[in-house]
Amino acid sequence: MGQKFKTILSYGAIISLPIILMSVIAYVFDINDNKAYGWISTIVFFVSIVIAQKFYRDGFCQGYASYKKLFGGTLLIVIVVSLIMFFFTFVFYKYIAPEQIDKLLEVARGNLYEQ
Repeated sequence: MGQKFKTILSYGAIISLPIILMSVIAYVFDINDNKAYGWISTIVFFVSIVIAQKFYRDGFCQGYASYKKLFGGTLLIVIVVSLIMFFFTFVFYKYIAPEQIDKLLEVARGNLYEQ
C-alpha cells in the first residue's frame, strides 16, 4: 500500500502543477474571463489526467489495468489534485490576491443579471 500511496501522491502533484501554472498565468495577464483560455485550461486538465492514467497503468500496474483498478487509481489521483488545488486556491485568494474575490463577485452578478 505504501508504493501505491506514493505513486498516487506524486501523480496528483504532477497534475496540479500545470493547473496552478495556468491559474497564475490567468492572474498575471488578467484573462480570467476569456472563454478560449477557459477551454484551454480544461483541455490541459483532461490531457494531464489521461497522461497520469497512462503512467499509472504502465508504472504501477505493469502495463495492464482493469477498468476497476484504473478508475479507482484515477479517482484517488483526482482527490489528491482537488486537495492540492483547494489549498492553493485558499492561499491565493486569502493572501496573494484578495482583490480577485471582488472581481469574481462582479462577474457573477453580471451573469445573474443577464439571465
